[in-house]
Amino acid sequence: MLCRSADCDPGPALFVQPASDEAILFGETRIKPTLEDSPALRYLIPNDRRKNYQTDNYRLPGMAIYLIGAGSPSKMASKPIRYVFMDEVDKYPEDFTREGDPVDLIDQRTKTYGERRKVVITSTPTHERGTIWTELQNGDQRRFYVTCPECGQAHVLAFEHVKFEHEGLTPCEASATARYVCPACGRKYTSREKDSVLVARGEWRPTSKPKIKGCVSFHLESIAAPWVSLESIAEKWLIAKRGGKTKLRAFINSELAQPWIEADDKIHVSSIRAREAEYAEGESFPYADDGDRMRFAGVDVQKSELVCVVREYARGGASGLVYKTKIQGSSAEQFARLDAICEQYNVFLCAIDARYRTDDVYGACASYSGMVPAHGSRPFRDGSVWQQTTVSRNRMRGRDGELAAIMYDQSAVFDNVALGIRGDAECPPWYIYKGASDDVQYAQEITAKTKTLGLWSAGEHVDDHYADAEKLAELCAIINGYRIPIESESDKAEKLKSDA
Repeated sequence: MLCRSADCDPGPALFVQPASDEAILFGETRIKPTLEDSPALRYLIPNDRRKNYQTDNYRLPGMAIYLIGAGSPSKMASKPIRYVFMDEVDKYPEDFTREGDPVDLIDQRTKTYGERRKVVITSTPTHERGTIWTELQNGDQRRFYVTCPECGQAHVLAFEHVKFEHEGLTPCEASATARYVCPACGRKYTSREKDSVLVARGEWRPTSKPKIKGCVSFHLESIAAPWVSLESIAEKWLIAKRGGKTKLRAFINSELAQPWIEADDKIHVSSIRAREAEYAEGESFPYADDGDRMRFAGVDVQKSELVCVVREYARGGASGLVYKTKIQGSSAEQFARLDAICEQYNVFLCAIDARYRTDDVYGACASYSGMVPAHGSRPFRDGSVWQQTTVSRNRMRGRDGELAAIMYDQSAVFDNVALGIRGDAECPPWYIYKGASDDVQYAQEITAKTKTLGLWSAGEHVDDHYADAEKLAELCAIINGYRIPIESESDKAEKLKSDA
């Protein structure tokens, strides 16, 4: 942009870096080489370099380029500026922000040029009240969409779609299995295919109406860069999860381009025992209702086992755990056993996580009635909690017909489970049978998730397989009208803040 302006539409330009030495280094390593190596711009370099080609400013024909550190905004107090480039604004020192909002200060420098001015702000986000995150919300919030050639569905390119095996593996070993998985059809892409098939054909799409007229904003995760492989980012994530809060924050800021928000929701193990009711495994839970009940199952798929829960729901939304287990054996034996469990406990619908062993899941759902593959997703733009899609024929390995699949908002569904475990007043009763809380593995896994950035994810060093299984059973209940999504208090607070 700077080069085009210098050649075609010159005007005073200002580069602002967090510190003066960084601004000077940027000029020496980026701006000077660009001017000197470009045939189209070389003619602009002044003959008298000592006077017009200094370390902190370059005076070209019709265009002066100033380089300053954010610690000295007063240097620009009397200079009208047409082009402004502010880099790493979330790292600007207090000396700059003490005089007011950085963007507002720069706005005063550019108002002379009216609609001919251009202000570019870039940064790695740090926290939700930081300058860059605020400015992103002010714009049309464009995201980078890629289209899967397998199913033709477009989705936002994001790390959440990178899947890998991790059970019993080191971060290095686990990262070698990383693949980018289409959330609609389950098609897997290698790092090379991610770049050549998806990113190369991607496009920017606005996802919101701008709050400020003419403000265009972009959000992009590091996974879009051709030099970032799926293996490397998966390894970074696994190391960050094990490295504690500091490393996790660095990953969220730098790789996901998201602000760090302190965990606003955590489920405590102590909540589980309080949900026990006086009934045994396999029985219906005691609750005064109209008798209209239905049972649903949720299955989390792991490398060597299926983690299954069966939960019974009353029409008013109350529910009780009927059965839970971890099924091992060969893949065929696992799904045959799952089918037997569904028949034994009269399960109406069983939702199976299709992130791992996707082909095995599709095969089982095509072979056994009452089973449906489910793919977790971020919140949908239309506000829905789940949507139905279709698995493409070539993923069915020669089987006839089509297979219905479910895409669902993972955090919205698990909000229901979390509220039930806590015994929230707005949530219908959520029970487990007598003695279920004595199963330490179940109690730990169902309370392993923490809500950060509005999304639920696994806590450190503890699996969350039973939590995912309960989430999928809840999804079945929502699909069949036995449950409705309930907003958590933190989500209500976020909406009130955004409305204000």
